[in-house]
Amino acid sequence: MISGVDQPHQSVSFLSYRRFFYLKLSSALVLICLTAYLAYNPIAGHIGSTWLGYTLGGVSAGLVLFLLWFGIQKRRYGQGTPLSGWLSGHVYLGGALVMVATLHSGFELGPNLHSLTWLLMVMTVLSGVIGVIVYCRYPALLSASRGGLTDSEMLVQVDALDRQCEGLGATLGNNVEEALSQSRSETSSMRVGCHLSVRAKDAPLTYAARLLVERLCDDRNDHGRGRELHALLLRKETLLRALRHQRHLVALMRAWLYFHVPLSVGLLVAMAGHVFLVFFYW
Repeated sequence: MISGVDQPHQSVSFLSYRRFFYLKLSSALVLICLTAYLAYNPIAGHIGSTWLGYTLGGVSAGLVLFLLWFGIQKRRYGQGTPLSGWLSGHVYLGGALVMVATLHSGFELGPNLHSLTWLLMVMTVLSGVIGVIVYCRYPALLSASRGGLTDSEMLVQVDALDRQCEGLGATLGNNVEEALSQSRSETSSMRVGCHLSVRAKDAPLTYAARLLVERLCDDRNDHGRGRELHALLLRKETLLRALRHQRHLVALMRAWLYFHVPLSVGLLVAMAGHVFLVFFYW
């Protein structure tokens, strides 16, 4: 139940936060619950309505609320525990939740709300595991694609290149000016977040303008300005490719939230129904 992948500057150090404090805590919690489960042998069998079942259920509910609280806490920077600490606890305690909740059920599952709650819990935790993988892998790729530049800084550089290209293009003929004007439209499309796909030639208008300038260098004697314009267009093409790649990675990092967050909300609703049925109808 991880929901912090929208913070790409975080490193994988959250997994080893305070020398794996939350891994140790989660392991101890699971060990205590498992020992109690094996040591206690009720006459009716291991079901959720025994004192141990209620205890494990309470622990499970507490873990769920803690994990859901991370979605709020991660927006409160500079207050108490660092974000990496909350994220570390979110990951490891999420794993512990699966074991504790399964012990609470006594491995008795069927077509009812209680089993649906357990299933939603497992699916939410599994989607969180996917989030951990995404969170550990893509920030490094994102950092590499940026080259130390932010989205806005890259767009500023592209704008500057467009102005330089237009200045040179004005001296090289109408065909070049028209191609450069079309190329500039790619910059406008990037400002509204379009073109998230990444292809070999993912700046088609700029690429076409560069090909035109290459032919110009071959067909005319004015090679100096042509080569300079060609270099500027190549630089712009490279920046647009990096910018699209960067946005593509960010979109991938966030896409899983559209699956994980609804599951988390569904789990909370199902758990509330599960508790209501247990205490008011059993």
